[in-house]
Amino acid sequence: MVWFSISNTATLLIKRLNLKTKSQSKMQGDDETHHRERPPCPKEKANFLSVLTFFYSLKVFHRGRKKEFTEDDLTQPLPEHKSSYLGDRISEVWRDEYDKAIEQKRRPRMGRVILRTFIREFLVYGCVIFCMEIPIRLFQPLFVGLFIRYFNAANKNSTEPARYPMYFNRVFSFWDPNQGRITREESFFFAAGVGIINAIVVMTTHPYMLAVLHIGMKVRVACCSLIYRKVLRLKFTSIGGRTVGNVVNLMSNDVTRFDLAAMFVHYLWIAPLQMIFIVYFMYKEVQWSALVGIVAVLVVMPLQMLFGVRTSYLRRKAGARTDERVRQMNEIIQSIQVIKMYAWENAFADLINKLRKNELKVLIQTSYIRGLIMSFIMFTSRSAIFLTIMAYIFLENKITADKTFVIISYYQILRQTMTVYFPQGVAMVAEALVSIKRIEEFMATEETTVGDPSPIDKHWQSKLNVHATKHQVRKIFFDTGTKENQNAIHIIHGIAKYGENICLDDINLDIPSGTLVAVVGPVGAGKSCLLHLIMGELPLFSGTIGVDGVVSYASQEPWLFAGSVRQNILFGREFNYQKYKQVVKVCALNRDFGILQFGDRTIVGERGVSLSGGQRARVNLARCVYKEADIYLLDDPLSAVDIQVGQQLFEGCIRRYLKDKIVVLITHQLQYLKRADHIVIMNEGVIQCQGSYSELMGREDMPVFATVLKDASSAAPIEEKEIEKLLRNISVTSAAFQSMIDIEGKKLTFFRLHNRMFESIIHASMLFFNINSSGRILNRFSKDLGAVDEMLPNAFCDTTQLLLNLIGAIIVVTLIDYFLLIPTAVIFVAFYLLRRVYLHTSRNVKRLEGITRSPVFAHLNATLQGLTTIRSNGAEKILVEEFDYLQDIHSSAWFMFLFTSRAFGLWLDLICTVFILYVTFNFAIFDSSKLKLHLFIICSSKFFQVGIVGRTGAGKSSLISTIFRLQPYEGIILIDNLDINVPGLHDLRRKISIIPQEPVIFSGTLRYNLDPFGEYTDEQIFAALLDVEIKNAMQSGIDCLNDVMTEGGTNLSVGSRQMVCLARAILRNNRILVLDEATANVDAQTDKFIQTTIRTKFAHCTVLTIAHRLNTVMDSDRLMVLDNGLLIEFDHPHILLQNREGLLSEMVKKTGPGVSDHLKVVAKENYSHKQQTEMKNIVGEVVLQVLDHVQQQ
Repeated sequence: MVWFSISNTATLLIKRLNLKTKSQSKMQGDDETHHRERPPCPKEKANFLSVLTFFYSLKVFHRGRKKEFTEDDLTQPLPEHKSSYLGDRISEVWRDEYDKAIEQKRRPRMGRVILRTFIREFLVYGCVIFCMEIPIRLFQPLFVGLFIRYFNAANKNSTEPARYPMYFNRVFSFWDPNQGRITREESFFFAAGVGIINAIVVMTTHPYMLAVLHIGMKVRVACCSLIYRKVLRLKFTSIGGRTVGNVVNLMSNDVTRFDLAAMFVHYLWIAPLQMIFIVYFMYKEVQWSALVGIVAVLVVMPLQMLFGVRTSYLRRKAGARTDERVRQMNEIIQSIQVIKMYAWENAFADLINKLRKNELKVLIQTSYIRGLIMSFIMFTSRSAIFLTIMAYIFLENKITADKTFVIISYYQILRQTMTVYFPQGVAMVAEALVSIKRIEEFMATEETTVGDPSPIDKHWQSKLNVHATKHQVRKIFFDTGTKENQNAIHIIHGIAKYGENICLDDINLDIPSGTLVAVVGPVGAGKSCLLHLIMGELPLFSGTIGVDGVVSYASQEPWLFAGSVRQNILFGREFNYQKYKQVVKVCALNRDFGILQFGDRTIVGERGVSLSGGQRARVNLARCVYKEADIYLLDDPLSAVDIQVGQQLFEGCIRRYLKDKIVVLITHQLQYLKRADHIVIMNEGVIQCQGSYSELMGREDMPVFATVLKDASSAAPIEEKEIEKLLRNISVTSAAFQSMIDIEGKKLTFFRLHNRMFESIIHASMLFFNINSSGRILNRFSKDLGAVDEMLPNAFCDTTQLLLNLIGAIIVVTLIDYFLLIPTAVIFVAFYLLRRVYLHTSRNVKRLEGITRSPVFAHLNATLQGLTTIRSNGAEKILVEEFDYLQDIHSSAWFMFLFTSRAFGLWLDLICTVFILYVTFNFAIFDSSKLKLHLFIICSSKFFQVGIVGRTGAGKSSLISTIFRLQPYEGIILIDNLDINVPGLHDLRRKISIIPQEPVIFSGTLRYNLDPFGEYTDEQIFAALLDVEIKNAMQSGIDCLNDVMTEGGTNLSVGSRQMVCLARAILRNNRILVLDEATANVDAQTDKFIQTTIRTKFAHCTVLTIAHRLNTVMDSDRLMVLDNGLLIEFDHPHILLQNREGLLSEMVKKTGPGVSDHLKVVAKENYSHKQQTEMKNIVGEVVLQVLDHVQQQ
């Protein structure tokens, strides 16, 4: 049993059909379920802020991160994109357009129908994109230009006051050369403007894209619903193999063009309008030079238009070839069992491969054209910038940074709209127009008139003398269901055509009520066509036909949908227990219900795959008999059962249960002809003879009658065998296809992908075909393969381009300012985390979207196969409701995919916006607070003690950071006449020792903290500890190196930690030592010891000491006094104190009378000691020179 493996269509159709029989089912204990009430879409109740920021999607991401999505996780569709609502809207507009076209003697236009249905939404969002692209985006380059202009040297050196003090006046007077100096406050406003406009664009773009994609989805859903409704009205002669492939391709590939076309359609008029404004703004910026770049853009546009037209032509050509391939695939799907039995796999594989090659030839040409368009886009955008700037320079103008940024910004906008969105719009709209044309052609296919009441008088017999000619056909069709009239069938000189061939010729038939008519004849005699003519499925070419009564039909090939046996019998009609029980009995199904695991509630699978051929035929017959009708048309229901069951069906069902009805029975079982009231013998579309069995046996042409019966008898088993072999479906699991796509998609060898997919399917076991939906496999070879053919190459190109651009940008940023790698790394981490959350959810949703799409195609395929049965049972409305329900499920999954994708894009762009704001404001703030030191030279001694003092925020620590190259700087810093940028960063920092304000101790041994890389011996390390008088070293000896330090050195006092840092500096023995307020957090005694140690151990070094305690630096050789990033004073402390108005004197005064006097004494004594030392050195040098001169004499 394979009841547990049926497709989603089974459950859905069961539930839909069960709606009408809820009360009756409960009476009989029917436990079949209904459509589960799904939660509302999160967007439906979201407020404006949530819609704008996509916060309503957080629940979806949260669920997607925790588990795999199933159909139970889908929500209800939004009311505005329900298939029934959209289908009714567009159907009404189509009928109106069709009526107008008939009046105006033209073809109805599908494009007009779509516009009339969705024009309001398109106009609203057209206004939104206009406001976003014209006023908002075009002002961003002006803010960028004014912001960059603030940092120009000309602006900083300008003393002219601003002529436009108001901020917005500055923007509107952007091109006024005399607008005056831009202030620091204004620069912050312009920086904020850059970020705010970028945020507005981001916050508008993604909701807009979701809205237009939503419109595209609604157009697609509406067109699919319209196509399906058209399918149910297709004329019997129109349902050929070509139509099946055409319909599947229309609903899998063609309608998807609307999703993308909706995104770009507005740029067809926005882009030229935006270009006019940009040309004007750039002319104001660089005068006539702007036209050079614009001309370069305009020259390429005709080529892009030409390519768009060519793409449209190729799209039509590829569509036709795809139709042929899908049609052939559909035939293979339906005939897979026969193909396997005859070992035709390789032959059909060659056929499909040939069709695929022909299709790929056109697709490859389309890819070449798209590649040319992309290359033009890349070349044009960059060439236009280069040509504009070069022309401006050649015209003897001076190019500035602000002008360059403005030009680049405008060309960036122009590149997106004119060289990306506009060509994409042309191509997508051209392809959409091709799809519209193809849908339009399909909608023009001839329809059936089954079920259309004719306003003919009840007494139609009196009008039978009105004969139709080739140009005037009269069809009389009654479906009254009343008993006032005697039900009958009359056909007079009936001629019918199937296409261009006559399939019935000169048919004359008169069947009164209560007559059992047996129709026999060889294969291809026209027996089934006669039934189709009576039902109205086959149009009457000439002659007259009259049918009075309700018709019920049992097809030759049993048509079962994926549902329970009971649902297949009821087919949406009211459940009557007594009648149902009697029908089951006369159709010989009671014994089968006892064998089936769940009786009549057993799921039969798609096309009844879990039942035998005889069971399918009897269920098909039971459905026909259960319908309350006056005329029963039975197309060979006895050939699929054995003789005993056939006898029971004929006697119990046909002869007794339908004894008061008109029964037209096609049969090859000649033993039943004696029991028929009337026999019709057909051959090659002509009734050769007719009458009762005794009449025919008594006629002189009896040998002809006997021969025909013999032929029919011999042909029956063969026909049944062939039919039996064709009643199998094809499918494989979704996981197998996903793995194939993952492997082969990486190679981008679409031909090999298709071939391997087909080989896997054609050689799969029949178990796969029996337990999977044919719609699923057809979906893989139509919709999914179409996505691989067209979307994957574009995605690959975009990914490659963006990746290379990103790498280039990172390299440039690193070369200019490698510190920007820190926020860049933070952004990458944020992107990675967001990507993980999104991919897990999006894969879930995309997988679910594919799962919910397959039942739509399975339902369509089943409908195409059972159209005659569906129409004869009047089940069109039920099937439309089911199709709408399946579309709604798919729409919920697709819309979930849309808003999660847009949410991901918005949040990524918001991170980038925050980064832009950070960089912009950081640039402004950093530039305004940059350490600006005057160039100074220390030349009196190579061993200097330099103190650095100043108020908080004066720039003391910034100076040290600059020496260590922790932040960018301008100018030159020389150490031993070598620029610090010359050596490597690691080498520079190894040559400079530092004792920080807050000592850093790592968890580990004392030795590890002093020498983590083992560069010194234990004796050297111990000697350094003795120099700083570490207590443990003096008590424990060299064994103290193994003492364990806790994290942060919490087992040591602050003073001891600072001594360890001092020992590090001594151990490294560098010529430059930096003390960054090293004694700020220690007591006075420790401070004094550290200062003494530094003066003795680092007497041969240059020492830079940052200090808040002035007493620690008053004996320095030089003292740097900083304020607001500027070097205010630089000399010996004693000399600086002589200036009573100086900044150092002011700082000393604030220490108090006693301390200030002490500081002055220390500075004076040190100054005197230095003077004496220098004098002694000078005298000593003079004496040495004199002695040297005397010796030379």
